[in-house]
Amino acid sequence: MAGPRRKILTKLRSEGRSTKKELKAQMQSPHFWPAMLKLAGLIIIYYVPSIGLTFYQGWLIKELKFPITIVLTHFIMKFCLAWACRAGYTFHTGLERVTLGWSQMLGRVGVVAVVAALDIALSQWSFQYINVALYTMTKSSSIIFILFWGITLGLEKKHWSFILIVLMIGAGLFMFTWQSTEFVLLGFSMVL
Repeated sequence: MAGPRRKILTKLRSEGRSTKKELKAQMQSPHFWPAMLKLAGLIIIYYVPSIGLTFYQGWLIKELKFPITIVLTHFIMKFCLAWACRAGYTFHTGLERVTLGWSQMLGRVGVVAVVAALDIALSQWSFQYINVALYTMTKSSSIIFILFWGITLGLEKKHWSFILIVLMIGAGLFMFTWQSTEFVLLGFSMVL
């Protein structure tokens, strides 16, 4: 038993050394630091509006009290923008875009669209009952439910590491939220 284990450990050590050498070589490249600055800029460009919009939505839902109408308006705007992009692409390239028939649209796309719309609408509605901190923590725990349904529906195979990971995520979120925020079961259920 010690022979195969020693071979694996030796291989891991040599791979670790070669990875360190490669990383050192990449860091000395003249293109590395500009690429890292560009990456940091893109991350900031994404996270600042994302966090700002999360807090803005929390405030907006508490002020207007019509979360489903806000989500519906948002979807209508996205539909119009998508139509404009498709029309612009067709005009610019002269190529006709792929279209789906009504049976495919209602059968395959429609089910996913309804579930996604319910998820977004209920998540927005939950802002009336819970604060942004609990919303964010609950959305972060969605991996637990994804894995549960994946195993239940046979999309994922049961493995002890999955169960351990999910239990650790769940325990961490439970400890993080314990008495740190006002818990409202209705709002919590809507976010899930």
